[in-house]
Amino acid sequence: PFQEWFSLHLSNFGYRWGWSLWVTQSHPAQTDFLREVVHRCVALSYTQKLEGLLPPELHEHLPKKVVPNFKYLKGASVPGFQAAGWTYKNMARAVATHLGEDSPYKSLSPRECVEVATSCLLMTGAKSFSFLGTTLDTHGGLLRHYLVDAPTRRCCVETVASLWATSSERILMALHQLTSKGFLFPSDIVDWVTTCADPQEMSSYRNLLLQQWVWEILYYGLSKSLHLYDDQQSAFDRLPNPKHDPLPSEELLEKYEEKAVALETQKQARNSLFITAMKNLTNTLTSLKAEIEETDIESTTKASLQRLYSILANQFKAIGRRYYPFLRSSLPLLEEEWTTLVKDEVTQLAALVRNY
Repeated sequence: PFQEWFSLHLSNFGYRWGWSLWVTQSHPAQTDFLREVVHRCVALSYTQKLEGLLPPELHEHLPKKVVPNFKYLKGASVPGFQAAGWTYKNMARAVATHLGEDSPYKSLSPRECVEVATSCLLMTGAKSFSFLGTTLDTHGGLLRHYLVDAPTRRCCVETVASLWATSSERILMALHQLTSKGFLFPSDIVDWVTTCADPQEMSSYRNLLLQQWVWEILYYGLSKSLHLYDDQQSAFDRLPNPKHDPLPSEELLEKYEEKAVALETQKQARNSLFITAMKNLTNTLTSLKAEIEETDIESTTKASLQRLYSILANQFKAIGRRYYPFLRSSLPLLEEEWTTLVKDEVTQLAALVRNY
């Protein structure tokens, strides 16, 4: 939208503009435009920067200050307290010596190491979107060392969501930086939204699914997978094609074949991600349906489960509408999974995917 372009334009000139001329604007459309521009400028820089440039009358349009949930401020009883203090006070030293014999990380579990490293990096880079990127570039080796598998990467996503629990914008900003720089994969985000890793946390997980921003994050994860494939496809298309060279070198042939294999792997990963997301949502819907149909369930509990089921069913169909090209080839497999759902929902979505 124009607001996004205009904000980027202002960033090239230090956000200096005739802001005082906007003080008297009272039309709702003008007010909304101003608020969106200010919010985007803050995302590109930081709140204090805009506070110093905007007239006091326009400060009401600044986004509310977000206080991170840095749990290590609660005291020494929190696991990882010593490592967090040691890391946050001297990030550069922590990056260089966190594997040393006297490192406080030595006494922590892999999950606690990820929580500490993620929290401290986010706090260090909390000033702005660009500052977080710089922090990850400079000190990200600390976190990258502990992100060794899917569970540790899921822990990283959970830590991001917990630390910025009061700001979906901050969560999305952090996840974008972490995926763009290769700390996380889109599948880690999709897995976090569509599955509950611990059955004991099912109640908290279901409350999470009631939040609209969670679905925005899911769509971001799915779309990021598409962008990664598109970028790889574009890079592949720019390679010299050996078929157009009468005497291609061995190096050219090997490089082309290597990139072709990598592109096909990325394509399979992309398609698999969409199928996995639909299967995970199917499982959640199935379990909810079974609970709703129980005869001895309380009316208030049944009503809350029906509300959650409705939200999930709508998101389930929305994903099908939005990403039908990537589901079509796997429709027979998915239809078999969908037999446990309400017949109308399956019929609608299957017809949608097949006929588009």
